[in-house]
Amino acid sequence: MDRKALVLTHTGQLSQLQLPDQGPGDVVGRAIREAIECAYFEVVRLTDAWDMWLDEEGLFSKPLNLYATALGYQYGRIYHPLRGAVLFATADAHGDTLGLTPDQAAALRAQLTGLEIFPPVSVAS
Repeated sequence: MDRKALVLTHTGQLSQLQLPDQGPGDVVGRAIREAIECAYFEVVRLTDAWDMWLDEEGLFSKPLNLYATALGYQYGRIYHPLRGAVLFATADAHGDTLGLTPDQAAALRAQLTGLEIFPPVSVAS
């Protein structure tokens, strides 16, 4: 199964990450924590298609992520600035983390690259 997520840094770098398959232990959670460089994360449901994982303690130690903040405000899902890298994926009805479909990833990339923030989001090849 294709389990790709998108990672957006505070500098506007957008890259793709292959999530591991669900397995024993918390392999997916570990991959998310590693990708956004945190010990504890929280999930914000932006839309029916996108979830955003962020550093739960980042408010105190990470640089401002204007891109993630703007997207969160746009959907009315956050009420304070976000800090550090964030990861975008989705979940099934049971709450298991899933990768984005190609259409979901393309729509999210378009949303992020269309934000009126300078410098604009840069998509890694």
